[in-house]
Amino acid sequence: MTGEGRYQGWTNWETWHTALLIDNERGIYDKKVELVKRKASLSEFKRGLKEAETLTKKFWKESSKDNPEGWGKKFDKVNWNEIYKNMIDEEY
Repeated sequence: MTGEGRYQGWTNWETWHTALLIDNERGIYDKKVELVKRKASLSEFKRGLKEAETLTKKFWKESSKDNPEGWGKKFDKVNWNEIYKNMIDEEY
């Protein structure tokens, strides 16, 4: 579904998977909470959570050839603005 529209309510598969990793990898999640609590800027947020995008890209490279949903054609851009907006609205 890459480049073809939305995925699970997110801009694309890459954005969805990156957001999923942020909330499911303990160290990355803890960093997210810290950034949200101190109301970090978008650029700080993106830099601080870049590991999630790196892990998403690694997973994509390892799995895209076998994926029946078709998100393996190319790695699309992660929409950090969407992730930031979604997470900055959370209260901790």
